[in-house]
Amino acid sequence: MKDTDAARALVAAMVARMRLYQENAEQCLEQLDGEQMWYRTQPRDNAVGNLILHITGNVDQVVNSIEGRPDVRDRLAEFSATAGRSKEDLSTTLHRSIDKCCRVMDSLPLERMAEPYRIQGEDTTIAYALIMAVSHFSLHLGQMQFIAKSLLQERYREALRRAPR
Repeated sequence: MKDTDAARALVAAMVARMRLYQENAEQCLEQLDGEQMWYRTQPRDNAVGNLILHITGNVDQVVNSIEGRPDVRDRLAEFSATAGRSKEDLSTTLHRSIDKCCRVMDSLPLERMAEPYRIQGEDTTIAYALIMAVSHFSLHLGQMQFIAKSLLQERYREALRRAPR
């Protein structure tokens, strides 16, 4: 196997994981009503709605930077929101954000993966930033699922668990 084949397989795996996390987040979100979507156990906790805003904010920030677009993220607003966005709107926002990220990962020339990259005050590479975006989504998806399971208890439908295609 050539290095380029291995690199393409790694990118394909990252895209597959992002798609799976997207499906799982949307499946989690669809089970909650509008009040549950913004439920916080404590005022400092995050609701499922906040976590979706945060995930999309992070992914959009990474993608915009890779594409040379300005960073317009408002991280504080991601966590301070307490209502105002429907679950349909959040689902659409998440879908759009992850679709764009997956398209960028699929189309990015492999040579660019090693390019220096600065995000959130840190110097890294594009490859590292993309891997962090995937793992960041995974972390917050687990939190979303925990919140939904706590609220719905036995009515919660488990998320998909499958290997990437």
